[in-house]
Amino acid sequence: MIHEHPDDGEYHGNIADDLATGDVRLQVSVVSPQAEVFAGRANWITAPGSDGSFGVWPRHASLVAALSSGLLRIGLPNRDHLEYLVRGAFLSVNGNTVTVLIDKAVSSPEEIDLEAVRAELAEVSESLTKRVDDVEYLQLLDHRDWCQAQIRYVERRPDWVPKHV
Repeated sequence: MIHEHPDDGEYHGNIADDLATGDVRLQVSVVSPQAEVFAGRANWITAPGSDGSFGVWPRHASLVAALSSGLLRIGLPNRDHLEYLVRGAFLSVNGNTVTVLIDKAVSSPEEIDLEAVRAELAEVSESLTKRVDDVEYLQLLDHRDWCQAQIRYVERRPDWVPKHV
């Protein structure tokens, strides 16, 4: 929860809003093994942490975090934002520089074959019911999380029409 300034303080309103609309910007780089996904200035970032989403604003404390499969949002200076569905990611904050290293990024629901993902999820769920070693179990959980994140990403967009229709 982001606390507001006290009523009798020098500032009023939400602290995060003040940070995100000030003169200082984040320098953001999102990189996959294949290519640079995004590089530029941003007001803020929200990232899918293992215990839930978290935000990064200018002047954030230094941080290194492993990310879960989920939505990475980048707030641009023009008040617009970009979204990427990410998997296998790490985020680093050093000063006002944010670096996100990712295995995979999806920038549009059209990149996802929902029927194929649902079939993958069924296979993974079935495999989780069988005896497997600890390493394979963790890999299956990660794969399940990625499938579920893709389904949520597509289904939250009411304007999206599946490819096969």
